[in-house]
Amino acid sequence: MYYGYLWWIVDKDKHIYSAIGNSGNVIYVNPSKNLVIAVTSYFKPTIFDRIDFIQENIEPMFSI
Repeated sequence: MYYGYLWWIVDKDKHIYSAIGNSGNVIYVNPSKNLVIAVTSYFKPTIFDRIDFIQENIEPMFSI
């Protein structure tokens, strides 16, 4: 992932980006789906596992 202005670029072609904080706090933005997901929690695995978790488990619940 690319990084800039305190945001991670998850997918530059789809313009998906995320703010990933300490211990599991995440703001995930997917403009193409008009979707913002905020998670506040303790999440021990690596920082990028949080994005995988959101894309695989949370985002599909809001797909139309």
